[in-house]
Amino acid sequence: MTEEKEEKKIDETQGESGEKETPSTETKNTGSHMIPKNRFDEVNQKYKDAEKRYKALEKAAQDAETKRLKESDDYKALYEKAQATITELQPKADGAESAQATLKEVLEAQIESIPEAKRSLVPVELPTEKQLAWIARNRSLLSKAQPFDIGAGETGGSGDENVEITDEQKRAAKRVGMSPEDFIKYS
Repeated sequence: MTEEKEEKKIDETQGESGEKETPSTETKNTGSHMIPKNRFDEVNQKYKDAEKRYKALEKAAQDAETKRLKESDDYKALYEKAQATITELQPKADGAESAQATLKEVLEAQIESIPEAKRSLVPVELPTEKQLAWIARNRSLLSKAQPFDIGAGETGGSGDENVEITDEQKRAAKRVGMSPEDFIKYS
């Protein structure tokens, strides 16, 4: 009966003091149908409570079925029910174990590819999947730094010394103040 009163009270849009609330001019002018926060919270809470009651009733029904089967000495039906559940879940469990073993092997290979000095950076407290994700995100920090190739130590340009110098190259060498041989050597 109190629920009916509360619903009637909310339907009439009465406030806590029992007086009718008048909608604000903003609500009147826009024509929007806004739900008051307290009404939303109330309905949301009722929904959450109903969901909890449903789950509790569902669990109670399963427990009652199990208890009924035990009390009626119908162990065969109970056994068959449990066996069906096991049969359904066993392939999933096997697949999960196989996947976990594979992930561990991949993780070990990834850690082996990290330089010894940087292996301690990998967070070992994380599960295997999260460790692999962490390594993937931080691969650039964990790999060996590749030195920039500046061509040091390479021999260059000491090929054929009988290279003919064109007139254009001679003029260009003269403009920059170099001998034609030096111009060819450095160009």
